[in-house]
Amino acid sequence: MKMTKLMTMTLTKTTKRLLLLGLVLAFLWGCQSTRESGPEDNDWEKMVATADSLIDLRPDSTLVLCRQFFDSYPHPADSLYARAKLIEGNAYFSLGDLEEAVSSMAKARDLAKACGDQYALINATSDLGVAMRVSQHPDSALSLYNEALGMIPQGEYLDERAHLLTSIAILYANTGRLDESREYADLAVTAANDCGDMDMIMYASSQAGAIYNLIGDRDKGLQLTRLAAAMARKNSFPRYELKALGHMIDLHLRDGQRDSALFYLSRGEELAKHFPRNSVEGLGFLEEKYVVLSTLGRYRESIAVQRLLLSLSADAATFMPHDKLWLRMARNYQALGRGDSAALCYERAIEVADSLRGEETDSQLSEFYARFKTSEKELALANLERQKARTDMWLSIWIGVALVCLMLAAVAWMYLRNRRRGERLRLIQSRLEGVEQERGRLARELHDGVCNDLYGVELLLQSPTPTESLLQDVERIRGDVRRISHELMPPSLEGLTLPQAFEEMLDKLRHASPSTFFSLEVDPEQGWASVPERVTYGLYRITQELIGNMLRHARPTSIDIKVARDNQKLTLSLSHDGASDSTPGRGIGLESVNERLAALNATATGLPSSPEITISIP
Repeated sequence: MKMTKLMTMTLTKTTKRLLLLGLVLAFLWGCQSTRESGPEDNDWEKMVATADSLIDLRPDSTLVLCRQFFDSYPHPADSLYARAKLIEGNAYFSLGDLEEAVSSMAKARDLAKACGDQYALINATSDLGVAMRVSQHPDSALSLYNEALGMIPQGEYLDERAHLLTSIAILYANTGRLDESREYADLAVTAANDCGDMDMIMYASSQAGAIYNLIGDRDKGLQLTRLAAAMARKNSFPRYELKALGHMIDLHLRDGQRDSALFYLSRGEELAKHFPRNSVEGLGFLEEKYVVLSTLGRYRESIAVQRLLLSLSADAATFMPHDKLWLRMARNYQALGRGDSAALCYERAIEVADSLRGEETDSQLSEFYARFKTSEKELALANLERQKARTDMWLSIWIGVALVCLMLAAVAWMYLRNRRRGERLRLIQSRLEGVEQERGRLARELHDGVCNDLYGVELLLQSPTPTESLLQDVERIRGDVRRISHELMPPSLEGLTLPQAFEEMLDKLRHASPSTFFSLEVDPEQGWASVPERVTYGLYRITQELIGNMLRHARPTSIDIKVARDNQKLTLSLSHDGASDSTPGRGIGLESVNERLAALNATATGLPSSPEITISIP
């Protein structure tokens, strides 16, 4: 059975006994003193936990505490009561009273089912199956194992799964189905190691070692059995050490190592003294003892032990099926030359075997194994599907994260690009403002200084002496300076639309350059009042600079300006009939045009010297 770990691993045996006795007396006194007033919930929990901890060495003390609990606990139908009832059944089982054990475990199972305690229900069903198996009812045990196994969710209750798989492995081994038994034993050892419960590791390893020994794999069997024995001895678990010693005795007997078998038999007799003779541990050791005696040829002593086993109880909790017990007794009688007694034992063995392993039970075992293997495959497929789903989920998450990172990087790049572009536009705007201020200063100086001086020269030269050509040159110079001053002077565009600003500019150009014809073509239906002032000002200066270049370098007789606008862009076209091979310089004028185009996010074709120049603003 699956028992709770003892709390006194490192204490001496005498100290353990004193502490356990004191613990029992303290609880009995405490429960008696609080019977009328009633203990608190925490006290009930402690009482049940103490009863559970005493099963290994003092199952009779466990029964005393359980009876005290049942007499005073006010809720005889809840989960704690069911747990206490199961502990009582385990105590009866340890004492070899299978009838009472089955009764208490069945009651615990019914209570756990009624109150909806899944874990207690699994425990009670599994333990009841073990009791039924030891009571020589393999069909009932198999049914209970099947029910308990079906209640365990995948990946949960690993300790109980390990205990249940070990019990199933023992059942299959007892019925001679060793290959299936080994598979269940391997699964039990894996589940025990996964849950990390020391009790389960020792129990599963010990039983798996015995099964491998039966199969004939001595090395594997000895490795698992020694592991269980070493763990039990180190942590002071005599129950599990005694179980492991029994398997080690059998292993050494099979190898013909009688001295080793006798050594472990002696060690087992010392440990068996701590358990009642009719307890599970006591009976199990007696089974190993008669096997050793038979192997050593001490047949009479072996028969005496076998008859003692049969006389202890009608339902003795022997782990070895009764048919095998009768069969081994028959062999002992045959070795002594008592054929009549041997024949009677053989008949009894056959009779018991027929009742234990009928055709129906064999069929149930086969069906159970087939269902179990099918469920294992289905679980494996389900695990693969879940693993694939988790992989796909994480892949989707990482792809999403990567896309988010790319989007953030793109947004950051666009932000930085727009920020740099904005800084560049602000620098251009600042420079243009500086240029405008300087142009205004130069325009005032040209107009107020040079123009006035030239006008004075012109008056002086109007005397009878100058030639007519000199007067024409001076007049031309004064016109050019007047035109330049108009170009440099910041225009007053407040309240003017783009066509009106262009018309004002052309009036000044016609006055400054009377030899050139200027035309302006504008679509009047396009809502020019909505054009921003900065766009109007920028195009004004760009057009002014480009016309100045045309007049200086191409010497045209006519210049045509067209302005058009639709829902997508504004277009300005300039054309002239002057020299097409004239190339303007690369001074501040052309650089100013390019900067203004960039500030307006505009594109231009035909720059710098084409007779037709087109500018587009989105």
